[in-house]
Amino acid sequence: MASRVAEETACESASAEWLRFATGLGHASATMALGDLLDDEWVWDDDLDAGIEAASLFVKAAELGAPGALEKARKAALQLGEHFEEGEGPEADEQAQLWFEKAAGLGCPEGRYAVGCRLVEPGPRHDPVRAFPELLASAKAGFQAAFWVVAECFRKGAGVACDPVQSLVWYRRAAEEHNDLDARY
Repeated sequence: MASRVAEETACESASAEWLRFATGLGHASATMALGDLLDDEWVWDDDLDAGIEAASLFVKAAELGAPGALEKARKAALQLGEHFEEGEGPEADEQAQLWFEKAAGLGCPEGRYAVGCRLVEPGPRHDPVRAFPELLASAKAGFQAAFWVVAECFRKGAGVACDPVQSLVWYRRAAEEHNDLDARY
């Protein structure tokens, strides 16, 4: 049994080396496969460095045109932001913000929502003018949690001119989505 595990580990290591070689040559599928391999290491072995490298590889694979890579890059960046958000201290907070901004920059609605929420809340990052476009883009992309926050921004004039009509539009949309969820469950 031990020799079989050692054999499988050696095979995985050799595969990873070939994938690294092909990635270095700009091969999109190899870049994506190496990202998947490292993403698995992060998930199963709790190897944060592997997760960070996987996110970068998914971005590179997307730039090379690998199908599905952009969505994986968005998801990986969002997960890294969430991971660091659970940490303590200013360094973890900075890393969380960095990864949420990367997710947002890749067009991830959840990432845009996270960035917007972190900027609209009172605190050291408080910047509702920067927060509102992120929140609105997230809501327009259909991320339901953003509907209520956008309505609140319009109601309070946080980062946008106070607009009771738009506020009501977004409150209604939030309520409709909530009712749809209730009907489904």
